[in-house]
Amino acid sequence: MMSHKKKSFAFIINPISGNRRYEDIERKISSCFASTEIEPLIYLSEYAGYAEDLCRRLVKQLSPPTAIVAVGGDGTVNDLANGIALSGIPMGIIPHGSGNGFARHLGIPMNVDRSLEVLRQEFSLPVDMVRIGEKYSLNVSGVGFDALVAWKFQHSQARGLSSYVRIALGEFFKYQPETYDLLVDREQSRHKAFLISLANSSQFGNNFLISPRASVCDGYLDLCILHPFSWWAIPGLLIKMMGRKIDQSPYLEIIKAKKVTLQQDGDIWHLDGEAMSGGSELQVEIVEKSLSVIIPESRRKVI
Repeated sequence: MMSHKKKSFAFIINPISGNRRYEDIERKISSCFASTEIEPLIYLSEYAGYAEDLCRRLVKQLSPPTAIVAVGGDGTVNDLANGIALSGIPMGIIPHGSGNGFARHLGIPMNVDRSLEVLRQEFSLPVDMVRIGEKYSLNVSGVGFDALVAWKFQHSQARGLSSYVRIALGEFFKYQPETYDLLVDREQSRHKAFLISLANSSQFGNNFLISPRASVCDGYLDLCILHPFSWWAIPGLLIKMMGRKIDQSPYLEIIKAKKVTLQQDGDIWHLDGEAMSGGSELQVEIVEKSLSVIIPESRRKVI
């Protein structure tokens, strides 16, 4: 008689992400799977890059986990995606960050109990990722103003949304849009831009959308060029972002692309919100159906 192999879900928790106690989430995970055939394995991320390294080790095990779950924000989700990419092992998400842009795009509940219930259903869907150099982006990466703010925030002693807003406001009134050279699917162009986003999903986070019609399953990345604008245009831009109509703004140009080469004078960029350096030239391409993600089954036709 063949023995039944028990399933296991590896939960990788970022203990400094979000504003909820991770001990409470550990308790909820254990309780949720207590009466199922799924064994929860819980790990705490110990340092920057830990989650990605751990995923690579888990993937290579003789009996790897049935799924690997990110408990954190977009940075944690990105770490797991880079460690799991092309392995065939599904990734789950329990949103626990400040923005949770990728989870929001997928329709994953922000409530821990409800997101755990999604995991229990085990419905997964293959999605695209954007490869930037040797890294993968799941959500929205880019250059320009938001990359500068991410860099300043990452090197600031103060944390939290209020600190991020303070830095953004402080930089906005002295920021000068830069000129970027683009090669988009063999077509060259030059643009002066406030920022350029490389969007796989629709939003930065907190329902601030940059490409409302973006799909993570269409085989294209959305190259979003936000052209220079006057300060008085800010309220309208924010309203359009929150109202899923930013693509109707005359300041925003969106180009569907397979491959992009982006050149800038500086070298700062951001990978799903995490500040990076060394980006004076970015080689970007879509990698179709390179990651399976556990999502609500009701969302399968709209992501």
